[in-house]
Amino acid sequence: MKSLLPFLCAALVGIYLPSPGQLPVSAGNPARTDSGSNQRGDPGERSPGSRDDVALTRQIRQAVVRDDSLSRNAKTIQIIARHGKVRLRGAVETQPEKDNVTGKAVRIAGQGNVEAQLEVRTGQEISTKSR
Repeated sequence: MKSLLPFLCAALVGIYLPSPGQLPVSAGNPARTDSGSNQRGDPGERSPGSRDDVALTRQIRQAVVRDDSLSRNAKTIQIIARHGKVRLRGAVETQPEKDNVTGKAVRIAGQGNVEAQLEVRTGQEISTKSR
């Protein structure tokens, strides 16, 4: 009988505990939030967006990558879309390059839907910062 007690207790606990996918938002489950934000509060960083947001991100990324005039750094900026709003983050090498990338995003997402948090840095500054 004593050897069955741990198994019975484990079985009872398993019955009454919800599985991780059933945890409510208020139970401190950071993977499931109403706002779609991660713990740092950045929208869309780690949580999947709507299909429209994914498509919007893909369209902007393709437009940027296809432009042979842009540097490798400009082609690897972060493009974050959430509810039709786009945030661009990262480093580019020149102001015209920043304007070019921002313009592509505005043409695709629409005027007033793009927040460009792009820093202009020379190639030397970028390579030094990444070390």
